[in-house]
Parts: sequence; C-alpha cells; structure tokens
Amino acid sequence: MNKKQIAKHLILVGIFTLITVFVIVSLESYRNLIKEKTEVGKDLNLDPIDPKMETDVLDEIETRKEYSFEEIKTISTPIPSPTTAPGQTETAPGEEDTASTPSGEQTDE
Repeated sequence: MNKKQIAKHLILVGIFTLITVFVIVSLESYRNLIKEKTEVGKDLNLDPIDPKMETDVLDEIETRKEYSFEEIKTISTPIPSPTTAPGQTETAPGEEDTASTPSGEQTDE
C-alpha cells in the first residue's frame, strides 16, 4: 500500500468515527429528552444541625489516654499461630491418639 491509499483509509475511518459519535450523542440526547423526569425529594435522613455544643463529648476526648510509640510496640506483639493443622486435635506430649488411624479415619474398636 502506498501513502495515498493509507491516507484515504485514514480519512474513511475518521469519517465513520465522526458519524458514529454523532449518532451516539444524538441517541443519548433524544433518550434523555423522552425519559420520564423524576422529582427530587427531600432526604428524610437529613437532620437539622443542633447549634448547642456537646461538652461531655469534648470532656471524654480530653480524658482519653495517649499511648507512646514504645507502648504501642509492646501492645501490638504478634500472636503465635497454632501448631496443629486444621481438623487435627492437639495431644499432650507422650500421649498417643489411639482412636484414629494415621490417615485420620476412625477405627471400630
């Protein structure tokens, strides 16, 4: 393909794109024009603002304990994970689980 053919193809693609965009915008505008209009109602969850300041909340905020970085590090120590797999029961050292076979199935004894 030479440059003239490529230019013609690009012009055709541009024209088809322009027509497509025009049709889509026209259809959306027409749909919005025909669509039934909805009334905007008052939201029942909106409450009027109370101008009275609640000082008990401010007092509660002031009495909260502030933690230092070192205290936070000691509080947030990791919790050790369990050593048994899910579905297994933990047995004490020296005890043997005689009620089940090594595959985990119950025996009829």
